[in-house]
Amino acid sequence: MSKLTFIIANKSFIVRRGLVSTIEELPNFEVVKEVENEINLFKAIDKLTPDFVIINFEFYKSLNIINLNLLIEKRKTKIIKLVDRNTDNDFFKETDFYIDINESKSSIVGQIKDIATPFLESENISINNSILSNREKDVLRYIALGFTNKEVADKLFISIHTVVSHRKNITKKLDIHTVSGLTIYAVLNKIIDIKSS
Repeated sequence: MSKLTFIIANKSFIVRRGLVSTIEELPNFEVVKEVENEINLFKAIDKLTPDFVIINFEFYKSLNIINLNLLIEKRKTKIIKLVDRNTDNDFFKETDFYIDINESKSSIVGQIKDIATPFLESENISINNSILSNREKDVLRYIALGFTNKEVADKLFISIHTVVSHRKNITKKLDIHTVSGLTIYAVLNKIIDIKSS
């Protein structure tokens, strides 16, 4: 199975090392480079063609964004923003993928897996994407029962971000985009029992 590759772009040595050690605990995930400045980042993306670059606001705002966007589009690299949602509001809003730096280690691991695993699965043709994981079934069960994202997060002891990521994966795998459609799927597949709910 191929590995998903990461570049960590951060001026803080401690933050870089923390992310490296966290990511490399996960099977099939590998950090191929740590960088602390723009020149090294652009060279590393161009040479290594990573699947993801994890970057924080201070580093990001020092970059030539036009050149960065051209390069990541060329190399098909995705940006994961390392955010503090208390202070990085605009940075946080303009992103598809983010990790909240204030979360616990287990939550950060969950966020990284939620972001990256679908890309790993999409490259592995032996994985049947129509099958939901046990965690996705748990999330779907609560969605079908009418719970909000926050309520699902509280019930399953995970972050709201993780719930949202699971919802995206569920709708993508099933190609069902409404709550009513998901509810019907959950009933037909015995994920929820109408009598007991």
